[in-house]
Amino acid sequence: MTRGSRRMVSEKAEIEGHVVGLFAWMQARVERVLARENQLIAEGDVLVVLEDRELGGRLEAAEADFPSPPPASLQSRSSRNGRIRPVTLSQAHAILGGGSPPYRPASLNRDRTTVRAPVAGRVIRRAVVPGQLVDPSRPLVTLVERDDVWVVASFRKDQLVEMRTGQRATVQVGERTFDARVDGVGRAGFPVRLEFATRPDVPPRPGTSAIVAVEVG
Repeated sequence: MTRGSRRMVSEKAEIEGHVVGLFAWMQARVERVLARENQLIAEGDVLVVLEDRELGGRLEAAEADFPSPPPASLQSRSSRNGRIRPVTLSQAHAILGGGSPPYRPASLNRDRTTVRAPVAGRVIRRAVVPGQLVDPSRPLVTLVERDDVWVVASFRKDQLVEMRTGQRATVQVGERTFDARVDGVGRAGFPVRLEFATRPDVPPRPGTSAIVAVEVG
């Protein structure tokens, strides 16, 4: 900080970011896991491969009973490159249709045995291992998009009066300290948003607690 400057400190701060969870669309066993924690990945990279042996049998049985291809409206819901879209279990059930013919979920399931990254970014959590039985209830892999992280911090009303966009700040996360600047100041009761002065080589994970000090004068 500049000599003679005053600081407003908040210990109620947290790292935030665009977090993407990758889910299985059906119950299946994990065949391979290619994702590693802190790995930089490109859009379309294969992160997890699910076994499709049982799915193949289901699809053949479904095709025998329902030879017509899935309707275009359902096909349009599938993601590019067969990637797994981050959806909840209830959303997955709504798309597949609880009472619909088995052709639809069987054909969609086969397309989704390869889990690809929907965006470029960094893997921040890998929650599966080969041989594990998974389902749509929890993410297989979690990543943060393009290392795009920022900080939100809560300050008292009297502190907010002296804050302005562009003010310099520091963000302490564990033993690491980063230079930052105020990116937005809201009304009382709303957190202050700060951006890193330079993008960290290895950004702190979203959800991590931080201590923020803003230079106000």
